[in-house]
Amino acid sequence: MPAQVQTLLITGMPASGKTSFGDWLRDNRGYVHVDLDAADCLKTAGLPPFWTEKERVAALDSGRLREFVRHLRTVGKSSVLTWTFPVDLVDFTREMTSFGVVAWWFEADRLAARQR
Repeated sequence: MPAQVQTLLITGMPASGKTSFGDWLRDNRGYVHVDLDAADCLKTAGLPPFWTEKERVAALDSGRLREFVRHLRTVGKSSVLTWTFPVDLVDFTREMTSFGVVAWWFEADRLAARQR
């Protein structure tokens, strides 16, 4: 990983290790980890309330989403966002990457993911 501050978006199948890897980056590399699947993810990560618990990050307009990504760059640490998202929201991921977020996809055994 480069030493510069960066923002990763790790998406993918359930049970593929996204959250575990995000936790590892937080615990071993000093990243801010935002688990977008958790309702209180912003509070847990020590971030301001960019959206309410009833809203979901995918529902944010471009302006609020861009503001969120900009804020992540001001905390002085790299950040990792983990999220199991429906594949019909691929445009959301494209938008995140247009703001400079690096997107990774985690694949998993489909039968294990289905059981989870």
